[in-house]
Amino acid sequence: EQAAVLERFVEAAEDENEQLAARLDLGTVYAQFLGATDKARACFEQVLKKRPTDFHAASALRALYTDANDQQGLLRVLEVLVDYSPDLESRLEMLRALGQVAGEVRKERAFDAYRQLFELSPADAEVRSALEAAVGVIDAARNPGAAWRYDWPPIGDNDTSVTGWMVFAL
Repeated sequence: EQAAVLERFVEAAEDENEQLAARLDLGTVYAQFLGATDKARACFEQVLKKRPTDFHAASALRALYTDANDQQGLLRVLEVLVDYSPDLESRLEMLRALGQVAGEVRKERAFDAYRQLFELSPADAEVRSALEAAVGVIDAARNPGAAWRYDWPPIGDNDTSVTGWMVFAL
């Protein structure tokens, strides 16, 4: 019944902020009380579409994408959570999560997340280890001529663009 009331309010609300607040509430009702994760996800995604910096909607989507094992969606939401974390500890937590997820989905983004983590927390042994592993991957892709190409494994040919990006990453 609460969902039906909120649905009507969302449709009737003329003020966008009221509408978005109602969508957040509706998404919470769908997720926590009705188990309607698809509807909850749609509500939170609509909020993020209108207000890309909404930490509450992104946090709710993080939980839903984690439960659904949707790595691409989770990666996108973690980007928002990293950018708009309210404090340093939250930012570090989100960067760690981003690094782990990106390691499975987009390795170049994982390297960047761990680099940011290292800048914010250089004494963190876990971060140092992850960065060293990423550097190892970059080093393993190097051709005998000490440069890089698009190919994996290395075939001996070099490319200045790729080499420039690898040097920049290191």
